Amino acid sequence: MSLETPEKFTPKPEYFKGSQWELPTDIDLVNRVSEELERRLIEAGWGDDAYPLVTSFSEALINAIVHGNLEIKEKSETESWREAALRVQKEKPSTKKVFVNLNVTPEEVAINIRDEGNGFAVKEVTDPTSGEGISRTSGRGFLFMHQDFDSVEHNERGNEVTMKKTKQKTA
Repeated sequence: MSLETPEKFTPKPEYFKGSQWELPTDIDLVNRVSEELERRLIEAGWGDDAYPLVTSFSEALINAIVHGNLEIKEKSETESWREAALRVQKEKPSTKKVFVNLNVTPEEVAINIRDEGNGFAVKEVTDPTSGEGISRTSGRGFLFMHQDFDSVEHNERGNEVTMKKTKQKTA
C-alpha cells in the first residue's frame, strides 16, 4: 500500500476482468486503470504508441469522474482537479459509476467511456489553443484526445466519449 493511495481506494482485481469495466467514482483509481490499459496496449504490440493513448484515456476518465459524476464545474486557483475531486468525494460520496469498454487489438484501439452525470455541451468547450483557451486550466484533455486518436465522438447528452485509433502500417 502506498502512502498516496489509502487502502480503501485499492482497485479490486475484478474491475479489470474482460473488456467492460464498471468503476466507482473515485479519482484515486485513474492511475491504476490507466496502467491496466497501458499493459493491454503493450501486450497487443502498440509499443511507444501506447503512451499518448493512455494519456488521452486518463484525461477522458478524469473528465468522467470530475466533471461528469462529481459535477465539479470550477475549482479554486490553488486547487488541482484531483484535490477538488478528493474534496468533493469526501463531502458528497457518489454511488455513480463510470463504464469503460475496451477493444484493444494489434491493429486497432477503440475505447468508450460513459459516466452517469448530466453531460455537457461538447460544442461549447473552448479551444485550448485559442487566445482565451491558452490561459484556462481546463480543456487540454480534449486537445490530447483529438491529437492522439483518429476519431473522437461524443453522444448527444455529452456523458459518453468513444475514441478510436488504427495502427499505421509501416513499409
